[in-house]
Amino acid sequence: MIQVELYKETSCPIRAEAIKKVVRTVLKILNKKNHLSLSVAVVKNSTSRTLNRIWRGIDRPTSVLSFSVRPSSESSQKGKKELFILPPREKNFVGEIIIADSVVKKEAQQNNYSYPEEFNYLFVHGFLHLLGYQHDNYSSRKNMEKQEKRILQKLKIKRCL
Repeated sequence: MIQVELYKETSCPIRAEAIKKVVRTVLKILNKKNHLSLSVAVVKNSTSRTLNRIWRGIDRPTSVLSFSVRPSSESSQKGKKELFILPPREKNFVGEIIIADSVVKKEAQQNNYSYPEEFNYLFVHGFLHLLGYQHDNYSSRKNMEKQEKRILQKLKIKRCL
């Protein structure tokens, strides 16, 4: 079972059921188990900017941020140990994706995509991060882009990568 908790600071048109459909598609393509939960927050620029400044040291809003409950390969390599203690009923929680509504609108308009197309692209990108994909070097970036392309084609989203 897939559980999506959707929090909206704005009146974006995205619904939790639509996100679940994308999650199912991603998991099927990647041959992953179909039993997880995640949180998605669609936020204002001010919230995105604050989170981006706190977590990445970049003082501007960003389109998407992912907060995984599992250690990333990057933090493991640096000897850091990320630890999240989840209640037993939440053991399948993979993390949270933060998407900035106005950045989605702006990028969709600039690139001639619909709002849902741009939102779904950003969601897929963030969700792949929750599943452990990274783009911190050439090889990992190419692999992540390959998966994004496969998923977007399956979802019939015409977006250039």
